[in-house]
Amino acid sequence: MSDKDKSKEQLLGELKELKNNIRSLKESVKVLELKLEDCNRKLEAANKRYMQELYDDLNDKKQAERLLRESNEKYRYLVENAPTGIYEIDFKNMRFTSVNDVMCQYTGYSREEFLSLNPFDILSDNSKIHFRERLKKGNSGERVLQFTEFKIKKKNGQEFWVFISAQYVYEEGMLVGASVVAHDISERKEMEEALRESEHFLANIFENFQDRLSVIDTEFNIVLVNNKMEQYYSHSLPLVGKKCYSVYHGNNEVCQGCPSQLVLKTGKAAQAVMPVKDPEGNVKTWLNNYCCPLIDERSGEIQGVIVYARNITENINTEREMARLDRLNLVGEMAASIGHEIRNPMTAVRGFLQMLTSKEDCAKYKNYFSIMIDELDRANSIISEFLLLSRIKPAKLKHQSLNTIIKAILPLFEAIAINLKIDIDLDLDNIPDLLVNEKDIRQLIHNLVRNGLEAMSPGKKLTIRTYSDGEYVVLSIKDQGEGIEPGLIDKVGTPFFTTKDNGTGLGLVVCYGIAGRHNAEIYFETGPGGTTFNVKFRVVAHAAAQYTDG
Repeated sequence: MSDKDKSKEQLLGELKELKNNIRSLKESVKVLELKLEDCNRKLEAANKRYMQELYDDLNDKKQAERLLRESNEKYRYLVENAPTGIYEIDFKNMRFTSVNDVMCQYTGYSREEFLSLNPFDILSDNSKIHFRERLKKGNSGERVLQFTEFKIKKKNGQEFWVFISAQYVYEEGMLVGASVVAHDISERKEMEEALRESEHFLANIFENFQDRLSVIDTEFNIVLVNNKMEQYYSHSLPLVGKKCYSVYHGNNEVCQGCPSQLVLKTGKAAQAVMPVKDPEGNVKTWLNNYCCPLIDERSGEIQGVIVYARNITENINTEREMARLDRLNLVGEMAASIGHEIRNPMTAVRGFLQMLTSKEDCAKYKNYFSIMIDELDRANSIISEFLLLSRIKPAKLKHQSLNTIIKAILPLFEAIAINLKIDIDLDLDNIPDLLVNEKDIRQLIHNLVRNGLEAMSPGKKLTIRTYSDGEYVVLSIKDQGEGIEPGLIDKVGTPFFTTKDNGTGLGLVVCYGIAGRHNAEIYFETGPGGTTFNVKFRVVAHAAAQYTDG
């Protein structure tokens, strides 16, 4: 094959290859076009989605702006029309940044004036201190309580109370601002102050009441007492929480005839006179207890009992003394009317008996005559005591030493005491002279000392004491006997009452009469360890001796 033919064949092969390459290139272009078309579709879809999202976002923003605008409008409406004061504070610059009309009305400032003020400008002096303490807490990183009270100062200088609720703003733990709602609580404060004054007034009445007041619950527990009650039962403090019958009366159960128990049962007021006894069972005070129910106004149920106790010991003693004096006066009147009439024939009988005793033919009756004379002497002694009762005033008064009178008759007592194997102890203080009748005072001392000696067994001791007690002088005669039985105490001093086998029952009656004529007072204390009789004389300045018809 010639070279020419080879070249043609070669060219045809190359042309064929070129056609194949062109075909491949077209196919590649077609694939690229398809891919480009797909990319365009995807780009268009992405663009549509973006545009939709952008549209939606713009709509959301518009809606958010609308909602925010509406919210701000509502907030401004609420702030401006709220029935309470509202304001905002910038603590960095210490100024107000907003305020509503109500707060301006509260304080009397215009909005412009209020916003120009420093927060301290509207606070009272004490509230400034309180505000400063809260700021200090906030600036130290501590959380400040949301609620508190301040006293606000108006433009005209008047002050009023507000209760505030504050929403605080913090930056990096530091207090920088606050939104505050302030309620005017002046009326509430006035009511609270009026209530406090009323409570103080009532408490003052309760505490300063000069009688004893207490409140007990339905279980007889003491829940409230006044000062007078605490003073009287100071040895049992505190009283609140204890049983009334234990503290007031020393009992282990509710007292018999307790008026408080009656109140709790019936719901009605009750009253009773009750004794207060010492540990030995002796009555030392009489109380008139007035009890009324303490009722809950809401439920109508009895919550306890109000007990008002008045000390009527003096009244009872006065009544007893009046009754005793009445009996004494009656005996005195009897003595004055019949004493002399009886004594005269008795004197005659005694004289004849003494004469018969000396006759020899009557010697065998001598023992009988002696018994008759002794009994006549005893009757005469009783009549003499009767006649003492008939005297209203001592025959003669003069200033004398009570100690001297006691020492003068002491040997007589010592002789009796030796026979009874009893010691007598004198304890005579330095006392002023008294305006007395010596004969009467001798009789008084004699009767009291004899009673004391006869009340004791051998080996005991009788103490005669004198001492000053303010403007009084006290004669005290103390024995170590067994004491007076509680049931007999009220009878002491009653005419003809005696515990002795051969007593007349007039010795103490005479003593009371003598004390009465000297404006003196007799009182006694008794118990298992003995009895002490005290005679209390008032010291009278020196003056001319007083006389009465004797």
